Amino acid sequence: MMRSDFGADHLMRAKRIGLAHARIGLSLEDYIGGTSAVLAGVVRELARMDPEEASVDLDMLLPALTRCVMRDMAMVVSAYLDASEAASVAKSRFLANMSHELRTPLNAIIGYAELLRDETTGQAASDVEHILSAGNRLLSLINGLLDLARIGSGAVELSSDRVDIVALARQAIESTQAVALSRGNSITLAADTQTMFAVGDSERLEQCLVQVLDNAAKFTENGKIEVKIAHRWESGRALVDVTVRDTGIGMSQRQVERAFHALEQGDETYTKRFEGVGMGLALTSRLVALMGARIKVESEEARGTTVTLSLPSSAPASAAEFPHRAVQAFNR
Repeated sequence: MMRSDFGADHLMRAKRIGLAHARIGLSLEDYIGGTSAVLAGVVRELARMDPEEASVDLDMLLPALTRCVMRDMAMVVSAYLDASEAASVAKSRFLANMSHELRTPLNAIIGYAELLRDETTGQAASDVEHILSAGNRLLSLINGLLDLARIGSGAVELSSDRVDIVALARQAIESTQAVALSRGNSITLAADTQTMFAVGDSERLEQCLVQVLDNAAKFTENGKIEVKIAHRWESGRALVDVTVRDTGIGMSQRQVERAFHALEQGDETYTKRFEGVGMGLALTSRLVALMGARIKVESEEARGTTVTLSLPSSAPASAAEFPHRAVQAFNR
């Protein structure tokens, strides 16, 4: 008679296996593949046995053996997932706490530097400006890390505002104007109408637009950056597309895929040529997803990049109501 004990001791052993695999970073695919290979080998050997000479009923043994192995795998996988999720949450909490602890003294440093700037002249004033610039860049990085940590731990709460996306795009362009001009770039904006409304968190939407425009300005030199805003109707849903197209260095398909991974740039060589740690698109994609929107990136090396944010629209109510007139593009 075949017996199988799935009591407390067996459960603890299965959990230990799952925890060990999670700790050493062994993928579930490796564990499941290895266990399946062992099961297949056992079944193959049993199948070669003569049923009349076997000491057990093979017709009962094979399905019972398969069920036991599958149940054992389920317990190990469950423990693995629990351990991985707990580690992820703990890591996100640690990152959030560290980001907060770093941001508090940094804000004080920036505040004192601003006071010094108002009281100094000449070379000293220039040095203070360098301190402020470096401090603000570091603060931006820390804020981004804090946002990623909050998203990872599920602590981000977004509002659903009715946002004038054309006005918001103008603000984002103003915010990135200095970077674009410093690299010899021009920015144009064109929209279906002067006022267009999308649904989302206005502060986060502006953050996303600034990030996309900042990337376009940073990776383009003596080129053009075009921002287009248009209504669209898709599967019974009204959308607003915000498209940012640049004539910059572009990316390969592999680089596009890596750009959505936090703390990775499209190519390691970019790190030496451009500022940043590859967090912008990763953070933007997560925020966009939380607002029920989508982000699409199309790029070709040496031929520029196009980033499109597809946002829920609060108007119009049907495709027939979409305006078809375009606002004259204006240079910035």
